[in-house]
Amino acid sequence: METTKEILNPEIFSQTFQKDFPYPKNAYWDIFGSPPENVEVNLLPCAEEALEDALKTILPQESQSEDLYWNALSTQAVSEIFMLRYKENMSLREIADHCGNFTDNIEKNEENVQRIIAKTLRLLRHPIRSKNLKKKLDV
Repeated sequence: METTKEILNPEIFSQTFQKDFPYPKNAYWDIFGSPPENVEVNLLPCAEEALEDALKTILPQESQSEDLYWNALSTQAVSEIFMLRYKENMSLREIADHCGNFTDNIEKNEENVQRIIAKTLRLLRHPIRSKNLKKKLDV
């Protein structure tokens, strides 16, 4: 069975990008894109809680993906992988090692983690979820 291909932003998955901003700013910028240089954007104090609440609403099965690894995940696993990447600033390899092997191939494990994060970001961009998250941006 073929897996769904995600259009990946190389900045999101570089080894240093997420370390440029503290959590939850790094996650918000990956969800909505970095603001223009001349615009001051701050996150309200409840932004972290709103992001965690939005993560709790993600059901991997809702994406209708043919990716067996994605469909086998629980909401808690998706949330944990997302938090390891953004809150703990772990690399894809570190996350794959921490969560156990998806496959015997290390590079394939990193690809799976990358796809999980990309799909999570895509689902967080959905208007139903992003509406509440955008309210936490103070422009």
